[in-house]
Amino acid sequence: MDQLRKRLKRMDLRRRDKNGQTSFEEVEAAIKKEREVSGNCIGYRILHKRLKEKHSLRVGRNVVMMLSALDNPEGAAARKGKKLKRRIYHSKGPGYIWHCDGYDKLKPYGFAIHGCIDR
Repeated sequence: MDQLRKRLKRMDLRRRDKNGQTSFEEVEAAIKKEREVSGNCIGYRILHKRLKEKHSLRVGRNVVMMLSALDNPEGAAARKGKKLKRRIYHSKGPGYIWHCDGYDKLKPYGFAIHGCIDR
């Protein structure tokens, strides 16, 4: 155990403490800045990642979700609904538009599923 502590100390690694978290005002300002860049479509998980990487802010995902919902209630309600948006195709005739998609979740087990639609 002592060897592990020595290595952690040498690499300047330590446990995170709750006191090092960022204030709500800083997080709210960074969220507004990110919303200006990427719009209202961004979800709280990606927003949390950007706050951590771009702005070097330490904040929990639940706090980001709460502040994001307060900042943009319409967008939060739309994302929470998880409604499937179907694509609408307008084509000039048969063979004009093709849409192909794959389902790779079963690929490690030897099942590769692909589908295509011709409109």
